[in-house]
Amino acid sequence: MTPEAAAAKIARDRAWHLANRDRRLAGQRLRAYGITASAYAALIARQGGLCAICHVVFDDAGDRSHRICVDHDHETGENRGLLCHNCNVGLGHLGDGDIPRISSAIAYLLGGYAR
Repeated sequence: MTPEAAAAKIARDRAWHLANRDRRLAGQRLRAYGITASAYAALIARQGGLCAICHVVFDDAGDRSHRICVDHDHETGENRGLLCHNCNVGLGHLGDGDIPRISSAIAYLLGGYAR
């Protein structure tokens, strides 16, 4: 493949990805979490379009921190709900199944830290 042909293919692929974003993301959710487009829409509606933790309004087109993430249990694979990117990453860093660690973090934030 010539460099010109490669550049043209990259441009076509980028254009397709932009034009088919919703379709592509729906396919990814179905493969990764078993969630159909209608089930995903129902989850968003059930949560009122808000993150289940911080209650920020989801905005999949704007700021990455407000994009929708499917929260799931890494041991069972069960889908728990929808979170914003920040809450999803925060839980992941704390260990979403490590309740004692999360409880310790809450106690620390409530003033249980060394002064």
